[in-house]
Amino acid sequence: MTLADWLVVAVLCLISLAVGLVFTRRAGRQVGGPPPGFRLLQDPAYAWGELVRLSRLPAGFTGVLVAAEAAAFMSTLSALINWGSSFVINDFFRPLRPDASSKSQVVVSRLATLFLFLLAALIAIFYVKGMVSWFLFINSVMVIFILPLSWLRFFWWRFNVWGELAAIILGLPLSILFWFILGFEHRPFWQSTGFLFLLSITLLITVSLLTPPESEETLVRFYERCRPPGLWRKIRAKAGPSSEGGQPIGRLVASCLLGIASCLGLVVMTNSLFAGDWTLFFVGALGFGLFGYWLIRRILVARPASSGADEGGFPSPLREDGGR
Repeated sequence: MTLADWLVVAVLCLISLAVGLVFTRRAGRQVGGPPPGFRLLQDPAYAWGELVRLSRLPAGFTGVLVAAEAAAFMSTLSALINWGSSFVINDFFRPLRPDASSKSQVVVSRLATLFLFLLAALIAIFYVKGMVSWFLFINSVMVIFILPLSWLRFFWWRFNVWGELAAIILGLPLSILFWFILGFEHRPFWQSTGFLFLLSITLLITVSLLTPPESEETLVRFYERCRPPGLWRKIRAKAGPSSEGGQPIGRLVASCLLGIASCLGLVVMTNSLFAGDWTLFFVGALGFGLFGYWLIRRILVARPASSGADEGGFPSPLREDGGR
């Protein structure tokens, strides 16, 4: 990746950060009393229920809205619990008992799911006092250690499984240390997220450099399958000319920002529909449609440029030669 590509990424990231900070500061200001019909709530955890109560939707649509929110929480809960049981099976049970039958693996997986659910319930009952603080902690603070992990996997060939394990194992205790013990839950949100992000990316890079890299065969196979951008020149040279043809980093980042802008328009459109703000509704719908259309056009234009790839622009994982 050239210096120009890095400059494009840096400028776009700074613009995105500046926009986010502006909106965060505007959202946190006092703008006077609540709108007509709204109440001042001492606990922000009840804000969503207040919005539903005053959403001006018919009773049937209000029921659909509540059911959709409940389904979203349940899907997140089931995904996390199943994810935890998959760690138990793949990282502990199978290495200890490689000859275990499928039936025994299913039984152990179910027992792990039940144990994790009961453990989470006990923690919630005896230790969770402030729902908002824990909500921010689970959905934001704990995710910070996973973000560099996801990025470095595609942007740096030297990142290895030991760096990934460092993020998973040390992420929880360090997050608890910063958020609860050091009292960052009472400070501006950007302080905890900023410190933890810098700490996590420093930790991942240090652990990856102090441990052996992944095997060359694994790295070449990964590059041929995904063709990631970034610091992959050494592996790219060994993969051969058949693996060339990936999109420039600047184009990928621009497509990512278009997708974010389109999703933001959809969120604004949906929320303003429930709040009855039709001006914001049409602004969100316009942003969702324009940015979404622009993104789809970019994807369709980029497809013919990919050779030896499937419809998504990547080599097919179903065949060794990448063909059909």
